[in-house]
Amino acid sequence: MKLIKKSFIRGIIPFAIMSGISLIMKLQNFDAAQVKSTFIAGLIVSIIAAASIIYDIEAW
Repeated sequence: MKLIKKSFIRGIIPFAIMSGISLIMKLQNFDAAQVKSTFIAGLIVSIIAAASIIYDIEAW
């Protein structure tokens, strides 16, 4: 359970940052494709960051 909590925290931080950047871009009337690609990049970064918890497992 402790690892799941760490994984959630590691994933939510980059997601929040990149979502915020996407929101700011949308409010500043950037091209929709750029906003979408920034958001998707944030999703990818969040998934990878959350999955990096496997390196904290000491033994299988």
